[in-house]
Amino acid sequence: MAGHSGIIIESGNTIRFDVALRGMPVAKGRPRSTSKGRVYTPMKTRNYERDLAAVASMKMGKAPLMEGQIAINVRVYVTPPKCWSRKRKEEALAGYRRPVTRPDVDNYLKIVMDALESVVYERDSQVVTAEVSKWYAAAPQMSVLLYKVLDR
Repeated sequence: MAGHSGIIIESGNTIRFDVALRGMPVAKGRPRSTSKGRVYTPMKTRNYERDLAAVASMKMGKAPLMEGQIAINVRVYVTPPKCWSRKRKEEALAGYRRPVTRPDVDNYLKIVMDALESVVYERDSQVVTAEVSKWYAAAPQMSVLLYKVLDR
């Protein structure tokens, strides 16, 4: 079993991969349309997808794409609101309070799935299990862990 910088490769197959992107997480934005009917992806979404794909690609290096069934765990970390009291912020940072605001967790999952397709795995249909959670943290970031689901 070989491993380097968050990747575990066994018998020539990538079986575990993790990546984190620092900065405020961005969820997948809804497609927009121009007055002429042209549909496009919002710039903020495109930029975040590009950045996440670039970090993942750099981390993957020459490792093979993940094959077979994959499970994904996405953790979204955002900073507590500035208007909160010190006590409330401390509770949030300790994990006693969780973000119950928009964006929804499914939109965070969508941006990750789209960004990592053809970078870490071939098709997003390979993902058979997904878990997404939102947390408060001192420094915002999104962390992603993917691992191969072993056949029974």
